[in-house]
Formats: sequence, structure tokens, C-alpha cells
Amino acid sequence: MKCLIESADYKTAKQLESIAMQCAMDVRVKVETKTTVRSKIQSNFITLQINVDEALGDSQSWCLACRLSCFCPAARISIIISAQSLFQQTAPQILNQQSDNKKAIRC
Repeated sequence: MKCLIESADYKTAKQLESIAMQCAMDVRVKVETKTTVRSKIQSNFITLQINVDEALGDSQSWCLACRLSCFCPAARISIIISAQSLFQQTAPQILNQQSDNKKAIRC
């Protein structure tokens, strides 16, 4: 799981990163953090990027998001579910099914 942190200043970004790492340890989730400082943003952002398997089969990522929202109430917390690998794996199947979908629409 990746944790992307955006803040207007370096000190706040490092504090948010520290909180995110501690919350991740509490819920037993392995997290890779990346902090970005952007002087023009007006809110702090914490974005958890997870894959489909983590989203469907594992509640710890959702628990982490809830904990972060409790400990960082001024930050905007979001989860992005990355399903790109699913689309790459099923692309040939989708192409083969297009003709069937067109038939279904005509009915």
C-alpha cells in the first residue's frame, strides 16, 4: 500500500507522515510513504493507494483510513483503488464480448 501525503509545508508533511506510519503499525499494514510539499495548496491531503485485492479482501486499509481521519481531522483522507492490472488482464476478453454487448443493446 502506498500513502501519499501532500502539505503546504515540510514540518506538517513530516508530522502527517509520522502519524500515518504509527497508524499503519497499529492496524498491522505495511505502508510506503511519499511526501510532497506544495506551497499553494490550502489543505493537507493523505491518499492511500491500494489494489483491488486489498480493497475487497482486507479491511485493514479501511481501518487505516478511519484512524487517519481521527488523528488528522484537518486533513483530507482518501483511498484510491488501483485496478489497472485487472483491465490489462481482461482486455482480450472485453474485446471478444463487444459483439455480444451490442446484441444485448438492440433487444
